[in-house]
Amino acid sequence: MSLLEKADIPPEIFELHKQNVFSDNCEGAKICIVAFLPNIYESSAVDRNAYIATIMEVAKANMKKPFTFFWLQAGD
Repeated sequence: MSLLEKADIPPEIFELHKQNVFSDNCEGAKICIVAFLPNIYESSAVDRNAYIATIMEVAKANMKKPFTFFWLQAGD
């Protein structure tokens, strides 16, 4: 188990609400993954949090890889 795994520090997942969020965090040799979630009006806060928790699990499982995760709601 690596030191990063032992520390159990959650990876950062960015909400795309402005272009500069993407520009500032998706530079260099990275693979940037964007998840489109249902609009909050078409689901609930519980559903939204569940989707974000799933993205967090995937991000945690891939911390050693050059991935950066983003999310935004459909229609934005």
